[in-house]
Amino acid sequence: NWSTGMSATQALVQMQKMKTAAAAAEYWASDSVSTYNRHVIVKQICFTKHVSHASIASAIIEHILQQPATTRLDCSWVLLLCVTVARTHDPAYLEQIVRLKSGYTDLSMAVDSNLLFEFSPKGERSTAVEDTAAWVKSQHFPYKGEAGEAIRTIILAYAAQYSSDLVVRYWESYRDEAAFSKRFNLSNEWELSNATLV
Repeated sequence: NWSTGMSATQALVQMQKMKTAAAAAEYWASDSVSTYNRHVIVKQICFTKHVSHASIASAIIEHILQQPATTRLDCSWVLLLCVTVARTHDPAYLEQIVRLKSGYTDLSMAVDSNLLFEFSPKGERSTAVEDTAAWVKSQHFPYKGEAGEAIRTIILAYAAQYSSDLVVRYWESYRDEAAFSKRFNLSNEWELSNATLV
């Protein structure tokens, strides 16, 4: 039986071994993992490469969307989860980022709008805004019905305000991992231990 004193690294290894990403996210949100360690794990998921990390990040985002009031995580740290899924360029994750952007105000502010254009079908950041806008208007856009309409509306609203140059510039700041990592400082243990999402 694991004690509550388990390290964040041990907890992440435990999560990677779980049969489903949803089970890993439930474990992350449970009392088995301290609030401080949840922040350490989210940072490790973003800055270390593992085959399971995108699906675990996505499952944690889903948990946040379902239970924002009980999620013990500093709001700004949600960006790390979003960058983790955006790196895959898999459009399956686009809906979650849109839902975060259109949801709670603080959460919406924490999520970088440029990430909406990381799922561009051509995979070119230099034309990502134009390509994404064309894609959401086309018959090839995988999201249909009400969900598709909601995603299309948000993406077109941001596309009207953004240029692809901006997307390129912002992504460069994520590629500088040392500088990006510094923005998420784990040294303020007391503050992070008492963090809440909303």
